[in-house]
Amino acid sequence: MFDMRDLEAAGLTPTELEALAGVAHGESPKAVSARVGMPEAAVYRLVAWALDEVEPHPESMTMADVHAAHGSRPATAAELDEFVELFGNSLPSDHEG
Repeated sequence: MFDMRDLEAAGLTPTELEALAGVAHGESPKAVSARVGMPEAAVYRLVAWALDEVEPHPESMTMADVHAAHGSRPATAAELDEFVELFGNSLPSDHEG
């Protein structure tokens, strides 16, 4: 695990840092892909990797809080299957569900 505020210390390339910054500022993965010259599937895998590296903090917002704040919802099983079909698995299975 690492502190997400120090992504350079994680060994990311300047392109990867730029891609994550674009997504963090609300740019779509497709737009980030076109702008930085990275395949869209690689952008998704990069974001999934970065999110997997975030150390959970007990006092922080839960995913339910995040969804409520942004008017979003978790992906359905069908949506997750479609994602895997389009972009492949983002990370190896961790057997946590």
